Amino acid sequence: MDAIVDVDYRLTEMSPEFVLVDERFIGTRRAWRCFESTPGSDLAQLAASLLRRRYWSAAVLLLDCLDVYGLNACLHMNTRAALSWLLHKEMAHVLMVASYLECQARSCRTTMPPTCSDWVLCRAPGALPPSIPACSKLDAGSAMLAKVECMLCSLGLLISQDVLLVCKLARLIQLLLRIAIDGDCSLKSLSTGELLLTCKRILRRIVLPALSLITPNPGVTLEIWEAIKELGYEDRFLLYLGWRGRSLERDSIGVKHYELSFVECTAGFEARRMLKRVANERKFSKHVGRQLAKIAHSNPLVVFHVILCQIESYDNMIIPLIDSFAYMTPLALDVLAFMLPHRLAASSRAKLLPDGMTLSQWFQHLAHFTGLYYRTYPMTELHGLMDFILSRCVFLILSLPN
Repeated sequence: MDAIVDVDYRLTEMSPEFVLVDERFIGTRRAWRCFESTPGSDLAQLAASLLRRRYWSAAVLLLDCLDVYGLNACLHMNTRAALSWLLHKEMAHVLMVASYLECQARSCRTTMPPTCSDWVLCRAPGALPPSIPACSKLDAGSAMLAKVECMLCSLGLLISQDVLLVCKLARLIQLLLRIAIDGDCSLKSLSTGELLLTCKRILRRIVLPALSLITPNPGVTLEIWEAIKELGYEDRFLLYLGWRGRSLERDSIGVKHYELSFVECTAGFEARRMLKRVANERKFSKHVGRQLAKIAHSNPLVVFHVILCQIESYDNMIIPLIDSFAYMTPLALDVLAFMLPHRLAASSRAKLLPDGMTLSQWFQHLAHFTGLYYRTYPMTELHGLMDFILSRCVFLILSLPN
């Protein structure tokens, strides 16, 4: 380890062009080019070799040591590919255990033993039929899940460059959530509560931020939605709140990851450009709706933030925009259901005019849009809005004088 420290220290002083890789530069081409052309790439090659041979305990020590000195070895192409390959292997093992447990839970609900055909339908590649003992796999389930989570944290947002890995991770989380919510967790030393927290932590820190960096892909979005919809609306809205962070678009520069801020600004610019066409060319509203939905596949928070800001100012855009939501994914519509109470509860703007009798224009437009939206799409989550309305009514009743 001393040799590694000496190399890193010499690297930062002898190479003035070297970019110290922090969170703002993960994934940028400049960071890749500088890291691959410096002596530090030898350490990255060493980490890649350890990962290819599945020496994770040794590789994680090297990755942590490089991270202390500002070097992200996963920026190196070979290290990133090796870690993705190892994640595929480890997740296949965890997926095998999770699919077996889910099959057992389903058989308990139907009071019928799982058949070989049922196991084949839900098993992962390389899984064993239920007739073969899997006690050793169940005993190591919690350790495997913790190992996968540690690997995901090391890879970070670079997982967005492997779409297949993101889809596989979403399917794994979906199975684990089913097991945790049903209360039938057979992973030794791992309770259902811990399993649920682990899944929500991976969704909040890895999956949803990575979705923002993926090229708009409705298939990936639907895979992630299949996992998220296993949670209740409160847990889902907390995930969206963490995904949003402190701010969006330009206000997120310096607060969020550099690449996240960049894609949010790009998505906001494209959404505003499309909304101009909605206002000027009504006959092209369907085409504009498809383009907005395409942007919202990866960044629904940004798209709906722009849309709600426009609606609060121009009520003539409400109907064409609601018609365009027919092309949105269920995840995007659920994000809108999260954002509406958040906008209605905004305390930074007055909801009444100075006369104290008339509603403000922005509040009237937003309330009209909310009612028309839920009438047009009745399958959208309504519990969040009803909880908001009831809580406001209780607050007003308690604030009345006796």
